[in-house]
Amino acid sequence: MGDQDFPAEQAWPGDEYVDFVGVDVYDETWSADTYPWPATATAAEIEARHRKVWTEWIVNSPRGLAFWAKFAADHRKPLGIPEWGLNHADHGHGGLDNPYFIEQMHAFFRDPANRVAFQCYFDVNAPEGHHQLSPGVSGTGKQEGTEFPKSAAKFRELFSATAAK
Repeated sequence: MGDQDFPAEQAWPGDEYVDFVGVDVYDETWSADTYPWPATATAAEIEARHRKVWTEWIVNSPRGLAFWAKFAADHRKPLGIPEWGLNHADHGHGGLDNPYFIEQMHAFFRDPANRVAFQCYFDVNAPEGHHQLSPGVSGTGKQEGTEFPKSAAKFRELFSATAAK
């Protein structure tokens, strides 16, 4: 998703060779007046920036989710989101603990117009950015917890087996 050195859609090999259109989505941007926010930002100011990133960057940027959903539909292919997640990285351009992002991704997946066939939350703390919502795997000795407690609670609320019923 987003700006690339080469427009990904120009690499399309042809409908006969493709089963899914896939795009990774992370809550990060370098757009002005978004992330990082000032140290003095209030909760309301941070929420406004989260909403701005969702609307202006993640959905409506030139190669945002709206573009890729339309591209997939135009080629009669389902959309896949093989990686998505929150982001806390050294560069400072991630949205951190952002339950609004979780809610909006859930709504995007559930909207039949987007034809999302599959999605997978990238639930790890990687060297290039932290994304982990889960506390780790029991019995492995790796119980890191999460730096995104509000988002983890929203994820469990929306994506748990009981929420699907």
